[in-house]
Amino acid sequence: MDLQPGVRYNLSMNLYILLYPLIGILAGLLSGMLGIGGGVVVVPGLALVFGHLAVMQGFSMHMAEGTSLAAMIATAISSIYAHHRYNRVLWPVFLRLLPGILVGVTFGAIFASYLPTRVLEIIFGLFVFFIAVRMFLLIKSKPARKLPNWPWLSLVAFLIGGKSGLLGIGGGAITIPFLTYCNVPMRKASGTSIACTLPIAIVGAISFAIMGWKVVAIPYSIGYVYLPAFFGIAIMSLLFAPVGAKLSSMINVTLVKRIFAILLFIVSIKMILF
Repeated sequence: MDLQPGVRYNLSMNLYILLYPLIGILAGLLSGMLGIGGGVVVVPGLALVFGHLAVMQGFSMHMAEGTSLAAMIATAISSIYAHHRYNRVLWPVFLRLLPGILVGVTFGAIFASYLPTRVLEIIFGLFVFFIAVRMFLLIKSKPARKLPNWPWLSLVAFLIGGKSGLLGIGGGAITIPFLTYCNVPMRKASGTSIACTLPIAIVGAISFAIMGWKVVAIPYSIGYVYLPAFFGIAIMSLLFAPVGAKLSSMINVTLVKRIFAILLFIVSIKMILF
């Protein structure tokens, strides 16, 4: 997986730089319209681009996940501010989840750094397939109980962080269903989940940067975080998430969810089989 420092910079990388803002636009729009984490779009998008770059052969998924987490920082800060203004963040619940999340995301990122790119592609593909099924069938968790005691809550928080660190995405796929299952209203569950995304993104990005420090010798990268992609995605997703939120009141969200679910099916199959 090591890349020799003397490897020449692949000029074709300059051509792909135009794709990063497009990935950011798509991630922002879908995040605003459907309330999904941008990582579900960003990671496979970057994996596809990075997989075609010779200098990233062998660790394209690591670069995609590390860059995805870094780009998530800006959008998380903006989203937290918006949700906090409307009193949708349960800060006491966030603080109870925080320790387990921090340990989990660190563990997940470190574990991911030791896995081959192909294994990460399969794991991510299986996760995306699960998300696609839930989205297509419009499956929602049924509220049933209160938040569990500290040991069990810490275990759930560790799983949220671990999944995020391993896959390079936010924790909403587990956090929101878990909180709604515990009788937290959907809006507050969503706001609290977004608050949890910020520490996930910061710690995850730092972990990927450190773990890739001695592996990656590519200009404009910090370990497994590729800065041109980071800036392109972060800026555009930040700009277009509010646009997506406005569009959500003008479109048939159910139809869009099912169309996007079909696209996720295709992405998951490609990542698993090819």
